[in-house]
Amino acid sequence: MKLLSYAFFVLLSQTTFLHGHEITFKHILIKHPVIPVFGAHMKTAAGYMTVTNSSNVQERIISVEANFATAMIHKSSVDINGVARMEHIKEVTIPANSNVKFEHGGLHIMFVNLEKKLEPFKDQEVTLIFEKAGKFDITFMVEEAKHGFKMDMNHSKDD
Repeated sequence: MKLLSYAFFVLLSQTTFLHGHEITFKHILIKHPVIPVFGAHMKTAAGYMTVTNSSNVQERIISVEANFATAMIHKSSVDINGVARMEHIKEVTIPANSNVKFEHGGLHIMFVNLEKKLEPFKDQEVTLIFEKAGKFDITFMVEEAKHGFKMDMNHSKDD
């Protein structure tokens, strides 16, 4: 019986690990910070997560830093002609008692000028700088992109 209980515990912990992690800092909760990897020759990458503000006042992410690339906040959009664009955003407001999702096709952290190859399971440290909470170092899980998750890295139509 002990062996069965132990096996169940190991399986449960691995499932939780593989499906995400959460980090709490003051009144901020970060859920599943992840960088999907699409191949060995990537020159840019994107970071996704959900940021929850549990305080009664709004919070802002005012900057992002990384030691493996230049990091900045971008917002993707598609115009009425179907042309995808990315816009650099200086800050992101997280309303009081609410959350903001950084996800494919929307807000994301853009990592450009990668200084080293990103490899699955070799996580990367990123610093989020909040207006009120201050600097917060988090670990982004580097994962192989899931089947069916495609990202067009061709920016030839960007202004």
